[in-house]
Amino acid sequence: MGYEAASAFLITYHTGHVALHHRAHLEPGETLLVHAGAGGVGTAAIQLGLAAGARVFATAGGPDKVAVCKRLGADLAIDYRSDDFVEAVKAATGGRGADVIYDPVGGDTFDRSRKCIAFEGRILVIGFTSGRIADAPTNHVLVKNYSVVGVHWGLYRKVQRPGSTRRSGHSTS
Repeated sequence: MGYEAASAFLITYHTGHVALHHRAHLEPGETLLVHAGAGGVGTAAIQLGLAAGARVFATAGGPDKVAVCKRLGADLAIDYRSDDFVEAVKAATGGRGADVIYDPVGGDTFDRSRKCIAFEGRILVIGFTSGRIADAPTNHVLVKNYSVVGVHWGLYRKVQRPGSTRRSGHSTS
């Protein structure tokens, strides 16, 4: 593996691991919805979610990207350009919603994710590739009893807890 590929591998998988295990405490059997499933952090999150025993749903834009999510093993892959991911998640979970939502997109995707989060669910804020930073109305968080959880893997490594990624099995060497 070349240096460029190796450096991307480190960031995407560490971000996913810290997000799913340290921040969301993903449990086997829970439903994980991964947005941008065909992107770098999305593909890592799909694989890590499956390895953790979760039921994994993914969104992607267009049939080719949906096919990537399916090849990675997503139990349900949704083309957000032609299908409503909120309705698809609700239908696939009997109305319950996703326990964990992995959101590197933000904006409208975050806003719509709030409509399909399960009771005591966790929405992981990974980034804002949509270009818009969404608002998290606290009244909605309270009424639906879910958590909005920020994930900035670089802060663990550099600022807040240097060395913590090594101690918790997330070696950065």
